[in-house]
Amino acid sequence: MRASRRILCVEDQADLLDDLVLELSDHGYRVEGCRDGHAALALFSAERFDLIICDIQLPGMGGIELLNRVRQLPEERSEVPAIFLSAFGDPEVVRAGTAQGAAAYFVKPVDYRDLLGSVDTIMRIGSD
Repeated sequence: MRASRRILCVEDQADLLDDLVLELSDHGYRVEGCRDGHAALALFSAERFDLIICDIQLPGMGGIELLNRVRQLPEERSEVPAIFLSAFGDPEVVRAGTAQGAAAYFVKPVDYRDLLGSVDTIMRIGSD
């Protein structure tokens, strides 16, 4: 089941993006990576994804703006769940992310066991 589920990872730090893609791929998911919000929106608009994992602070278009634009797409695409990553645990940023419908928020450095647990839970809920 995991192999059919697609995740879009958006992270501007190349080493962290590589780690995320590797961890999620090793866990059985199909993963695409982008380093900025504009590229992510273009890819998301062209292909189907089951989850977005996105850094809050990105060059050009930040993660909150990206998710806001995703939420404006046609309904079947706009409801994709999202997980935010950030170097900051600022409560205002967390609230802004959850206001856009983020299912989870992780402060970097990310504990991959916790992240994978959340991803598995979100994917399980999405398949019900």
